[in-house]
Amino acid sequence: MRASSPLPTNADVLATVTTQLIGTPVTEPCPQGPVTSATPPANAAWLYVTEPSPPSTVEATPPDNAPGGEYAAIAAGSCSAVDPASGNARLQVTIRFNLVLITPVIAQATANHIIITAAAIYRTEY
Repeated sequence: MRASSPLPTNADVLATVTTQLIGTPVTEPCPQGPVTSATPPANAAWLYVTEPSPPSTVEATPPDNAPGGEYAAIAAGSCSAVDPASGNARLQVTIRFNLVLITPVIAQATANHIIITAAAIYRTEY
C-alpha cells in the first residue's frame, strides 16, 4: 500500500533539477554530501541535498540532510550518512557544474574550465 502523497526523495529532486538543465548530465555521486572541491566531469553537474552550510568531510551523524522520502542510512565510503528531514527542517540543494569552454582565448584565461556552484535553502513542509 502506498501513501496517497508520498514524501519527496533524492530522485525527485534530481528529476526536477534535470528538467531545468536541458542537455546537461546531472548526477548525485553522494547525494547527502560531503560537498567537496572535487571537479565534476566536463560539461556535467553534480547535485547534493544537504543541511545548510554542509561540511566538506563525511558526516557519520548529520542533522536532517535528506528529503523526507529517503530512508536513514549510515555513512558509506566517501558519502555522508542519510538523515531524512522531518517537521519543518531546512535543506540545502547545491549544484556544481563544470563548464568547459571551446573558445581557445577564453579557455586559456580560465584554465580550460569554470566551476559554477549554486545553492538554495528550502524549508520542508511535512
